[in-house]
Parts: sequence; structure tokens; C-alpha cells
Amino acid sequence: MDNILIILSGLIYTNKIMYNQAYKLAHYLKGNVSIKTLQVIDDTDIENNHTIIFMFPISSQTIPSCMLEYMKKNETLMNNKNIYSVLYCDEYETDYCDYADEILSLYCTKTHALYKGSLKIGAYFLLDHIPYTWRVSNTLKSFASDIKKEKESARDITFFSKNQFIKEGNKFWKKAYKSKK
Repeated sequence: MDNILIILSGLIYTNKIMYNQAYKLAHYLKGNVSIKTLQVIDDTDIENNHTIIFMFPISSQTIPSCMLEYMKKNETLMNNKNIYSVLYCDEYETDYCDYADEILSLYCTKTHALYKGSLKIGAYFLLDHIPYTWRVSNTLKSFASDIKKEKESARDITFFSKNQFIKEGNKFWKKAYKSKK
């Protein structure tokens, strides 16, 4: 397994939730894995890594504008890289990630990179507020196994039922409302 770079590719305030997931993924990948944010990455970071994993939240069913700008400026650096993505959407259904996944796949075709697939995670804004994160960890572990083997991967998870989602969401918003009083 070659060097792997995990890039937190959202806006600065969205990276907080992804940090924990990035560290778990790096732990499961074992080896020479580094984690950077889009705001501090430079050309040598891309050049020195064979596999790139973009982690980002979906914004209006597409890639965040800061990542699109980065992708446009750095097309030549992606040649012959293995690209994976971890896509977070605030919706329950992970199919909201499909457009972003397709955009990244087309980008890889254009830049002669190999798009190896994605892990789509639904309801990400509750990730730090619920006791069901073990399911996400298990899926991250399986995704890491695919990456280590350089296999294509297409995984998705929303880590609890729709009823649990509504119940936990209501708890979160009630607590947030009370804290503002």
C-alpha cells in the first residue's frame, strides 16, 4: 500500500465533524496516512501520495465551492492517482450524494485519475450527538479494507431507522432551542 492522503474538503466550520471520522479512517488504513484540510494543502502533498481520499459534506446535493475551486486549479496533479471519497449529507437518504459522486467520477476521467468509489454517510449532523456511531465505524473499517486492497468501493450508511432519525433530530433541536434561551 502506497502513501495515502485524506483531505478534509469542506469549509472550515464543517470539518469539525469530519475530523473524528478522518482519524478513524486513518487508523483503519494503518500505514503512511496523512490528514490535511483543503485550506493548508500544497502541491507536494498531492505529488507524494498515490491515493487521495476527499472527505466533504454535500452542499445542495453537490460538491462544496471551495473544493470545486481546488479541483479546477489542480487538475494536472491528479494524473494516475487513486481517488476515493467520503460524502456526508445532512439528509437521511444517502442518494443526495449521487450528484457529487458523479461529478467526482467525471473529474477523475478528465484528469486521468482512477475514481475508485465512495462511502456515503447520511444524517451526518447527528453523528456526534448519538450513540449509534459504531455502525459508521464498522462501515469505515470495511471502506478502509477496500482502499488498502485498491478495490472499487460503493458503500453507504444511514446508521439508524427513519423513526430513530426523527426522534434523535427532535431531541437535538429541543436541546439547541433550550440552550439559546
